[in-house]
Amino acid sequence: MPILGRENETIPYELRRSSKAKRLRIQVRPGQVEVVAPIKVQDSVIAAFVHENRRWIVKKKAELAEKLRQNPLPQIIPLVTGAKIPLRGSCTGLTVRDRYSSRTAQVSYGSDLLVTVPAKVAGTKKDAAVKAALKDWFLEQLYSDVEEISDHFSRCLRVKPQKIRFRRQKTRWGSCSAKGSINLNWHLIFVPRPMLEYVVVHELCHLRHLNHSRDFWALVESQIPDYKARSKWFKEYRPTFPSGFWD
Repeated sequence: MPILGRENETIPYELRRSSKAKRLRIQVRPGQVEVVAPIKVQDSVIAAFVHENRRWIVKKKAELAEKLRQNPLPQIIPLVTGAKIPLRGSCTGLTVRDRYSSRTAQVSYGSDLLVTVPAKVAGTKKDAAVKAALKDWFLEQLYSDVEEISDHFSRCLRVKPQKIRFRRQKTRWGSCSAKGSINLNWHLIFVPRPMLEYVVVHELCHLRHLNHSRDFWALVESQIPDYKARSKWFKEYRPTFPSGFWD
């Protein structure tokens, strides 16, 4: 559905009706403007709402374009033999090999990553099998790393998270709830160990201070003296992800 923006600019947008939506709202993403509307709102009301907000949409699109220019979307790495994956911050080679005696895709790690796939699996199904096997393996490694880091620093800080969960998040590396649950972005398996430590400690400190007060940062610094440098690293980080792990 097109609308007219500033200076008669045509702005395409997608309409999504939701039973959970209580009001009209507009979401601007790279290459997309989406209008979310309650089920029973009439099309004419939606069109009028979009028209009233056309200048805001143009402004948001411009702001997003500038943000993406300064911080481009991650480079996507194809999951094929010869690819280099930033496992724990180091470039690790990937080999994908057919295996006739295997029923499922399996991952092994020596100097490089080796994914063996049943020979009868081909095409897009093979790509999906490689991705699924790698994701499971990455999560296992990250869980092990985080468990070790969390156990050590939890004792130092005298805190204990209720639970630690791993999620795919595009805008946050970690978060802590008021109930003491910590969520971590599973893409952290791709960053160097010191950066993973900083994120885990940051969230553990929120178990003592659920804010970013001076006391909070003093607590972080007591465990990670160079936390400012590590925080800056994330602001300048230009991630590269294996294919399908970003979208």
